[in-house]
Amino acid sequence: GSGTIRGGFDYVKKNLFELKTSNKTLVFGNLFENMWGPDQDTAINIKLERNSCRTFTVNTSTDVVTGSGSPPAMDGQQVRLQNSGGAVPAPLSDSTTYFARDISGSTFKLAATQGGAAVDLSTTGSGTHRYEYALEMLQDLTFFRNHVRNAPLAVLIQGSLNGNGCPVGWRPGSFYGSRISFLHNLFEIDPQIWTNDHDGSGYGQGGRALYITGMTHGSSAQGPDAYKFDHNTFINAHPPTNPDDSDFGTGGMMMILDPDVSSGTKGANFVFTNNIVGHREYGVRGDWATGTTVLNDSFTGYTWNKNMVVKNTQTHPESSLYVTNWTNAKFVNFSNGHGGNYRLALDSPGKNAGTDGSDVGVDIDGLLGATTNTLTGNWSPP
Repeated sequence: GSGTIRGGFDYVKKNLFELKTSNKTLVFGNLFENMWGPDQDTAINIKLERNSCRTFTVNTSTDVVTGSGSPPAMDGQQVRLQNSGGAVPAPLSDSTTYFARDISGSTFKLAATQGGAAVDLSTTGSGTHRYEYALEMLQDLTFFRNHVRNAPLAVLIQGSLNGNGCPVGWRPGSFYGSRISFLHNLFEIDPQIWTNDHDGSGYGQGGRALYITGMTHGSSAQGPDAYKFDHNTFINAHPPTNPDDSDFGTGGMMMILDPDVSSGTKGANFVFTNNIVGHREYGVRGDWATGTTVLNDSFTGYTWNKNMVVKNTQTHPESSLYVTNWTNAKFVNFSNGHGGNYRLALDSPGKNAGTDGSDVGVDIDGLLGATTNTLTGNWSPP
């Protein structure tokens, strides 16, 4: 078989949690566990999978856009315009993102800002007009007080990739979800045990905590907006090449921002604060560089502060707490990264060291309060 053999049976599990479309979603108090390769090794998979392209015309009297196929799914959805052989209707701009509103049948209007007024169209333009939108919409997702364990990789966030219905040679940019937050979650990930990729050379990529991918398709790429990771604990102790070294190893990284978005629209408002995470060999990595160079190339602005990073020397990014190994992080009981007590001891460098004055990493008491009865289902009445 193509899966992992355990107890004489062939198992394949793709993801523990996958979300492609949602609006105003709270994922709270869950236990996600036991993920075998080799299909997709990331426990939490969030992605907008497809784009769709349609030709359109406009009516300057009503400011209505009429498309050749299905309109965007809901008001507020991002729409990107493109023209060939002429110019888009004025005052619209080519290769620019607008927001759909007043959707009815195959018609809708465009706004310059989400929830803003409809654009007053003064010309019909010339040539062939096309609009692109993500078939799925993903915004305002909060992943709060969840426990993920027994998985090789933690989180993947992927922009939409396919220019479905677009002309050959035109891939007009990826779209991302907006306002995605991971708050007070615990991840116990181990690529040595829970994947067939032990050397970090394949999809397993060595105990990675975060992977943001699909970030560019040329000059019109739309970067991710308002991603926040605060007070999470990523226990990624086992390196992919040496199961006896619980601190470091060749291969593996803290996070990947992939690929280079310097040719497209950068993301914005990226926040990574008060987390505990292993640096691994490469730390923050892109196809073209590592460290703060990757963050600067990927985002117009970001906040990186008070993360306790397990690394033998202080490197990128700055404004972090560096400890030389997992032992020196001073958990109450690390237990080799499996089922430990990840509260911080009184002498831990991360004790009361967060931007808010609390311990860095997940609030274990709050997490246990949210997940203790998840397996039994024996909840007290509200």
